[in-house]
Amino acid sequence: MSVKVTSLGPAPLQDIADLERAIGRSLPPQFAAFVSQHDGATPEDNVFRVGTANAAGVNRFIPVSQIAAERQSAGLPPGCIPVAWAEGGNLVILDADRAGSIYFWDHELPEDPIAIAADFTEFLQLLQPFVTAGKTAPLPSGAKAWIDPEFLRKLRKG
Repeated sequence: MSVKVTSLGPAPLQDIADLERAIGRSLPPQFAAFVSQHDGATPEDNVFRVGTANAAGVNRFIPVSQIAAERQSAGLPPGCIPVAWAEGGNLVILDADRAGSIYFWDHELPEDPIAIAADFTEFLQLLQPFVTAGKTAPLPSGAKAWIDPEFLRKLRKG
C-alpha cells in the first residue's frame, strides 16, 4: 500500500462471520486479509484515479460491523460489498460476482459504477498520497477544471 493507514486493529471474528452470513458468501481472501489487520482504518490523505479524467480519495475503510447496513442503505446488488467511504458521499465497492473487481460507486449515478481495479490488492496499490502543505495533487492527465471567470480575474489582479 502506498499510503499509511491508522488502524483500529483487526475485525472481530464474530463481525466477519455476521457479515458473511448477511451477504451469503465468504469475504474475498484479499479483503479478508486486510480487515484482519485494519478494520475501519483511516488512510492518510490520498487520491486514486476514477476513469480517465477524474480522481477521488478514500476517507475511511468501512468497519466490517457496518458493511451490511451500508450495503443495504446504498441499495447495492447482492454481490457488491462496500469497502470504503470515498469523498462526496461515494463508495468504493468490491464485486464478489466479478472476481473481486473494485468499482467507484457515485451516489449520484448509482446504476453506473466505474471499474478502478481488478482486485482489492491492486486497489490498495492505486492509492497515492495526496500532496499537502501548500501543494496540490496533480490532476490526472487529460483532466479539466472549470474556474469562474470573475474569480480568475480577481486572482490575477491580486
